[in-house]
Amino acid sequence: MGAQEGRVADDSVFVERVDHVVKKDGSAVHVPFVGIFEMRNGKIAHWRDYFDVQTWDRQAAASSRPEG
Repeated sequence: MGAQEGRVADDSVFVERVDHVVKKDGSAVHVPFVGIFEMRNGKIAHWRDYFDVQTWDRQAAASSRPEG
């Protein structure tokens, strides 16, 4: 995972990132995410992630390799 961009507004932090997931078959999926963190007293009170499911599905299907 690597953060690409971040912004702070009031008590919220917005982070753009790309998550890199290695599947059991060794293939990788790279999916852009946006994370929103709501802060209270210097700690994360709420954490939400958003991503495009079709991007995940498309890459997961394309990167699948038969086992064996």
